[in-house]
Amino acid sequence: MRIKGLLIGALLLALAGCRSTPRFQGYTADELLAFGERSYAAEEWGDVIEALELLVSFDPNYPRLGEARLLLADAYFQQEDYLTAASEYIRVLSRYPGTDLEPRAALGVCRSYVGLSPIPQRDQSHTVQALGSCRNTAADYPADPSGQTADSLATAMVEKLAAKDFQTGEFYFSRDFFDSARVYYEGILEAWPGSSFAPQALLRLFELFTEIGYDDLAAEARDRLLREYPDSEAAQAVPTGTGEG
Repeated sequence: MRIKGLLIGALLLALAGCRSTPRFQGYTADELLAFGERSYAAEEWGDVIEALELLVSFDPNYPRLGEARLLLADAYFQQEDYLTAASEYIRVLSRYPGTDLEPRAALGVCRSYVGLSPIPQRDQSHTVQALGSCRNTAADYPADPSGQTADSLATAMVEKLAAKDFQTGEFYFSRDFFDSARVYYEGILEAWPGSSFAPQALLRLFELFTEIGYDDLAAEARDRLLREYPDSEAAQAVPTGTGEG
């Protein structure tokens, strides 16, 4: 290991250029990892990244390289560099399958994509990506805490996607563009029936159909709302009886 420490020092000299005393000169791989762990505990994310980037680039055969890569990914995540974090987690997944690192790395990918997911008013491509990743993690590790956390995050992504569709439906509904609004409300029922927006979408469909005189469809929307979401606020708000306004 001492030879590796000298080699790390030589590499640092090459990288440092005119710097007379490279920061990690003489460090062994174990010492770099230990420094990274201490820095992570101290929430010094930049120090973690500096030390572990050196480690993973220097010694590809280091026995604890998987741990180092996972910690490096965690540091990028904490620094809110979610794209780089996702890339590092994916490296761990591809290089250390079947190990204890795998579920943690899978959750890391899920969480990184969740971190990239914007507010509902913006494009939701990253949210869709996060939903797929988190659902896969939940399905692959159902008994592991990582899978359970991923399942909760997947639910949050469903809510965000449903919110996006509902807000778009509301935009059209408020302007009396009922055909367009209907597409989005019905889309929520098809794609996100378990979301909190599904009963609201049914209430809006009841109101929409009542407004345009489709009393049979209004009654169907009302009956479905009362049948499938009886305890929702929307069910309490919908008029009983006929679908007439």
